[in-house]
Amino acid sequence: MNFIIRLLFLFFPLYLTNFTLLKATSKQPEITIKNLPSKISKTNKVEDIEKVIYQLIDFYGLSEVLIFFDCDDVLFQFRDCNLKKPNIKDFIEKFKKYCNKTGKVDSFEKGCQLLRTLPPRELVDPLMPKIVSSIIKKGGTVFCLTQCASIPEIRSLRVEMLKSFGYSFCQLGDSVNEMQLKVSESELAPKFLQQTITFPVFQDGVVFAGSASKGDAMTSFIELFYKINPLKKEGGILLIDDSMDNLMEVEKACRKVGKNCYLILYTATDGKSNLDDDLAEYQMSQLCEGKWPLNGADTDSPVF
Repeated sequence: MNFIIRLLFLFFPLYLTNFTLLKATSKQPEITIKNLPSKISKTNKVEDIEKVIYQLIDFYGLSEVLIFFDCDDVLFQFRDCNLKKPNIKDFIEKFKKYCNKTGKVDSFEKGCQLLRTLPPRELVDPLMPKIVSSIIKKGGTVFCLTQCASIPEIRSLRVEMLKSFGYSFCQLGDSVNEMQLKVSESELAPKFLQQTITFPVFQDGVVFAGSASKGDAMTSFIELFYKINPLKKEGGILLIDDSMDNLMEVEKACRKVGKNCYLILYTATDGKSNLDDDLAEYQMSQLCEGKWPLNGADTDSPVF
């Protein structure tokens, strides 16, 4: 018995050494290398996002990681309580019923367009613009990916809004700042707050998915990015989004084309619904007139 125990002590360290070497030389380092983040993680803290970004940069290299930030409820959010993430779907549903009830059916589509542009926003976290800016200044590659409709006027307003909060993103190439992305037309369908179908478009560092899924828009953009930048080596892809459905679409699309993607579900704007019904009814009446009231007062002249 003592002889068997001695043999175990003698050969067990060799087994551990071989196992460690096997891990270090695996063909799937994203699974076996300990210093890489999980494929999908969840957080409500920007510090955790920054940590994951630099883990990927340390492993793949600064120029070999493509980073995508969702826009709404990640970079900024609606300031009005009724339009914040826990309430906005309830608000839109009530607004649709309100338009039908008051005989102003045509006002629903116009009101949805207005909600994309006029109501004021605020930063989700004041540290986020600093993190984005710091990565780009160091030579990192950062883009914005939004489901926003790719109508030219809306694109320009969204880009200006991002700039007003201190966000700026990378370009496709030295002379490319706007381009339509290729996706199958049969896969297009209107998304939230969209009444018309639009193709995905890249403009000024922002990928507007339009009526395409975020997965299709991102993979089309990535293909175009490496075509325009042939010297860039492919590495890791990271998306920060507040929707698990969007993350799963991207994961599926990236897996289909063999891209190595990492996903962060950002939950800072999650919460329970607390719609202010009295304020909502007044806001809906103003939307039907092409206005958006702020804190119970009209702030802008009609926009349609």
